[in-house]
Amino acid sequence: MAATTDRQAARERLLALAKAQIDKLIPADESVPLRGKFFADFEDQADELERTICPAFLEERVALSAEAQVADGGVCPHCGSDRVYLDKRISQVELLTPHGVMPMNQQHARCRSCDRSFSPSRARLEPADGRTAVDARGGEGRDRSGDRRV
Repeated sequence: MAATTDRQAARERLLALAKAQIDKLIPADESVPLRGKFFADFEDQADELERTICPAFLEERVALSAEAQVADGGVCPHCGSDRVYLDKRISQVELLTPHGVMPMNQQHARCRSCDRSFSPSRARLEPADGRTAVDARGGEGRDRSGDRRV
């Protein structure tokens, strides 16, 4: 499956974001004072830089991935059947990453054996609404602390 963007466009977007953030945090003009006086201020600026660039990197990396979309539904995580088909609909979901909330397209699959639906992706990220993602291989659900979900 082809990527949904090209490397040059992804690089240009990320470089533009990085340049804008660096210009904001460390202006080229020597007459403009740097923000902050304490190390905690510098850490806050680093966090701001991370919150801007990391989610954009993740979005671009997913778009560049040939595996961002699957070609078939694989195996049903509920009953183990391979009688699975992909739905034509794709929904927009927000995943909670360590770098913030990130929008992604999510494919849907349905099992012909048990008639249950699931996402065929193998994401390890959690949906932004706090639910825990269960991977497509049928692994056990875990809460945010890593304990097994009941």
